[in-house]
Amino acid sequence: MTVSEYTRDSLARLLREKRVVVWYDADRHFGEFVRTFAADQCKVVDARGSLLTARREAESIYRGINGPDPETASANLLIYCPWARGATGEQKEKDILEVFATVGAAFGDKEAEMLQSLARHAMPDRWEQIDRMFREGKPTLAILDSLVDGKTYPLVRQILQTESAVEAAAKILCDDEAWPWVLEVPGAREEALRLLSEELGFAPAGHSSDPRDLVNELGRYVLFSEFALDFPGELPTELRDLPVAGDAFRSRVLSCCDRMRTDTNLVDNYAALAASIEGKLRLPSLIENGAALGKRETFPFEERAYLKRVADLAAAGSA
Repeated sequence: MTVSEYTRDSLARLLREKRVVVWYDADRHFGEFVRTFAADQCKVVDARGSLLTARREAESIYRGINGPDPETASANLLIYCPWARGATGEQKEKDILEVFATVGAAFGDKEAEMLQSLARHAMPDRWEQIDRMFREGKPTLAILDSLVDGKTYPLVRQILQTESAVEAAAKILCDDEAWPWVLEVPGAREEALRLLSEELGFAPAGHSSDPRDLVNELGRYVLFSEFALDFPGELPTELRDLPVAGDAFRSRVLSCCDRMRTDTNLVDNYAALAASIEGKLRLPSLIENGAALGKRETFPFEERAYLKRVADLAAAGSA
């Protein structure tokens, strides 16, 4: 089940047993969730506003529990507190809502009732992925809930609107806003790199601390892989040690390049990227003039080479 469903069931059971529950959520992971929380005959007091108002509302509901009015006598009370429960007696005395946790029960003050543990209980078959997400960043309740639908890369989907490595790589390389968005979300960079590794075979060297260098490295890997996989002969010695996608990733790498070249929103940045990589690799000077090239035009110099060949053939035919 989703984390939201598991949490709702856990709270509902505790409310049936204790009637009064104070929910401590210092990180406010469940802020939106509590707005729509519903359980049988449960009244919710949200302490995110005025503490005095929350205390008066809680007292009013509590007085009615087991009272003469049948409408309130069977009610349960959930109080949401966006802070951690006091650890010492002195800290608890300063909390004007602590008394309700004492007469009823507290929730969220134990490790097993915090977001990561709740997620592991809700989806025990995904505990490794859940733990990794918490190591790498700060997943939200919505992101964790999405795992139940089988989403393997929820942060990438949230930011780039896709879990396709082809689409993700194309956007990262040729959408100026994509990579900055990824960097803004804790854990998204690591998840994106995992997607690119597992689906495209991309393994960054990791020598630079500049995040833009990572994008440049990805661009060289994707574009040079297409060029090398399409090249009909043996590559020049200077190019043979460059990373190239293996056969298992061939179709995705080629699709990624096609995607960038055919999308009107990406093609201009693709052309600039291809020209930059061509220059850095010194391809026009390394590939012999007149050498046979593949059928795909990855870099600008290939089009020039094709045009020259056509011109040479035309000249030879008219001679």
